[in-house]
Amino acid sequence: SLICPTIDAKKGEVFAALFKGEGNDTLRTSPDLALKPGDLIAKIKEPTLFAGDGARRYRKEIIESLGKLAIFPLPTQDDPRASQVALLGQKQFLKRGADDIASLSPIYIRKSDAEIHLPALSLSNHKEN
Repeated sequence: SLICPTIDAKKGEVFAALFKGEGNDTLRTSPDLALKPGDLIAKIKEPTLFAGDGARRYRKEIIESLGKLAIFPLPTQDDPRASQVALLGQKQFLKRGADDIASLSPIYIRKSDAEIHLPALSLSNHKEN
């Protein structure tokens, strides 16, 4: 099955990515995405485990569109646990070693409101002057 962790991105969108289990590994099958739930649902063609607050928020829409292809974890299994995140980090550390913390930077999947509205604000400021 595919695995689709989701985060409610507000503004009628979700942040998501698609992964596939391969033995003991999990392989990424999509880039990080910011899209409307319907656009995410349109990408799904096989049984998919949806997890996260985005999946909880849009669960009804996902089920109505995908039917039996939509799989959800039990409510007690749907929140990340620090111990699980630590195990994932340990696995990555053993595989690749430590990251250089000076080179770490956030990944922004969509523009911030300030970036979206800045051009319009700049234009209105020029018109006023």
